[in-house]
Amino acid sequence: MNHIDELYRVFLGKILNEVAQECDSFKEVTNGTLAHFDGFPYEFCLVSFFECVWVRAAQLGLDLPSESDFQKDFDQFRHCLMQPWPMEKIQKCGLTFKQVGTTKIKIKQRFKIERI
Repeated sequence: MNHIDELYRVFLGKILNEVAQECDSFKEVTNGTLAHFDGFPYEFCLVSFFECVWVRAAQLGLDLPSESDFQKDFDQFRHCLMQPWPMEKIQKCGLTFKQVGTTKIKIKQRFKIERI
């Protein structure tokens, strides 16, 4: 399992629940970013959200490389997240996750997480 697969596993297993519970630990990671989280609905740029997930996973003890190809890592995480969407897990947390608007530029894609 590579580091992005592990990151995705930590996202689904821990970080998604922190978002659902509006935990301060996740909110603190998002302060000052383009993925700032202060409650629902939560709208963000996916690349900024990925950066926050990376930082939070490292705080939780996931051993992530200090030097890596950011674009490649982001693309792989995005692929894991969207192919297919883990809707059952997201809904178990009491949330919905959807794309807001459309753009062909992956790095600018915006998403929204809301309570069901």
